[in-house]
Amino acid sequence: MTEFIIFNFSHKHPLVPEKSGFVRAWSYKSGYYMKTTEKGTMFYYFGWNSWNGWIPAWCVNKATKTMVGGVIDSLMKQSAAYEEWKSKNKPEDRPWLRLNDWQRKEKEEYDAKHAGDKKEEKKE
Repeated sequence: MTEFIIFNFSHKHPLVPEKSGFVRAWSYKSGYYMKTTEKGTMFYYFGWNSWNGWIPAWCVNKATKTMVGGVIDSLMKQSAAYEEWKSKNKPEDRPWLRLNDWQRKEKEEYDAKHAGDKKEEKKE
């Protein structure tokens, strides 16, 4: 059996502050869990989000019920075609392995802050 899990939550980040005139939704917890079975792949989506009052609850509930199925269908279709597409479109390129500017800065700050920790680990 193979399992994949992607879960996330919102986090305020000093390098990406809120902007006036924009409303940010908040994800308390959301994600996907997939596992293979004898019959195929089981796919679970979990979402606990707040749209911060700008969209009526009835509208969010209706959209969730109708859109999630479409997203899953699209994900299945695109996943099945991905390997062939990728083999013809920069197969060596893996953009998800590259950090963007604020992630790179955050990693550098983290590495600098914890450089002493790594030296102590090597001594032990």
